[in-house]
Amino acid sequence: MLIYLYLCALWIFYEVAPATISQIPKASTVMVGTDITFECVTSEVPNKASLIVNWWKLGDEGLLQPSSHGRKQVIPFENDRSLLKILDVRVADSGIYYCSVVQQTNEIVKGTGSRLEVHASPEPVSLSTKAPETNSSNLVLVCKTGEFYPDSLTFTWYKNDTNIETGISTSKILNSNGTYAASSSLQTSQPSGSGALYTCLVTHRTLQSPAMAIYVDASFNPAKEKTQLFLVVFGCTLSVFVCLTVIVLSRRKCQFRKQEVIPNLM
Repeated sequence: MLIYLYLCALWIFYEVAPATISQIPKASTVMVGTDITFECVTSEVPNKASLIVNWWKLGDEGLLQPSSHGRKQVIPFENDRSLLKILDVRVADSGIYYCSVVQQTNEIVKGTGSRLEVHASPEPVSLSTKAPETNSSNLVLVCKTGEFYPDSLTFTWYKNDTNIETGISTSKILNSNGTYAASSSLQTSQPSGSGALYTCLVTHRTLQSPAMAIYVDASFNPAKEKTQLFLVVFGCTLSVFVCLTVIVLSRRKCQFRKQEVIPNLM
């Protein structure tokens, strides 16, 4: 009799015991454009078929609805778990996602939460010239990034192999999609045509090594200068050859005339 009562009490406790919810992973950092899947896992509770799962993002209004369309897809419970798939993630998708379970008793059990952080690389980096604000022969270079996140980013400038620390101004803007864009301007008194090599390096936490952009003064072209030198030398040589030819022909013509004059005198 005591054993029977014990089993009944155990069955009642098991039947009404609240579910426990865990979420996997607890946190994830992904690059923009990739896919991510979060899991909502329930403990061993009876009547799982009657459980209702809800997903939502902290700070947003409304629940995410089960659907096979769109970028955010909710998959109902199957094998003790429900899935939230976010496709082609964007910076704006960053945040904390929660799942909750509604039992037959209308008791809501909330999950532990899953934090999503989406990063974006500042590549590609471009480097171009800009007309100086004043009428001068100064060289102005502008180094621009692509859209990136998070916002911490560093520009480093080099002229040939020497680090440049002066004449630099940097700006950063927040885009409507939550990403950032930045640019760095370098103004130098180096005149155009100097042939100097300028390098802009961009450092960001998404990059294993700094992104790089290079500018070489277009008016300084070693191949072009070699060609111009060849043409000058060739032109001079040709001029000398023509002059010598004219001199030789002139002398021969004079000698021929002398030969004609001498017989006449005889």
